[in-house]
Amino acid sequence: MFALGDKYCIPELCQAALAKYSQITGYDSPESIIDPLDYLASIPDVFFSAGIKDITLKDYALGLAKNRLARHLSEKSVRTFYDSVVTQVPEFTIKLLDKYLTIPESIYVNRVYYYSQEDEEYPTSCGDYSEGDEDDSDECLRPR
Repeated sequence: MFALGDKYCIPELCQAALAKYSQITGYDSPESIIDPLDYLASIPDVFFSAGIKDITLKDYALGLAKNRLARHLSEKSVRTFYDSVVTQVPEFTIKLLDKYLTIPESIYVNRVYYYSQEDEEYPTSCGDYSEGDEDDSDECLRPR
């Protein structure tokens, strides 16, 4: 449906398709539970559809992966299917990686590791710091 709307320049049809995809996948409702296998099965259709020139549907699919898929990857069946999809759909893999690489650093400041300027051999966590230790410099925050 999205491909037809995109091909014939019918924005209303594209919007209807996005709304349907959003509803099916639970994209707009953080509380909803997605079926990760159904979601992963949709990826080849989204990325291989020759009629889709607009990137909006792909962005929806990528946003869902980024926000909701990770919690399901510990399940063996989901992980196996995910591995298959990322192998078969390289554009999805590249765009998903790009999305993670372009996240502003401030969002993940408590989840990443920095190397201390004084001792570059050992990574140190930026989480679990004491009150008053926070600063905006590039120096590592040492765990307490």
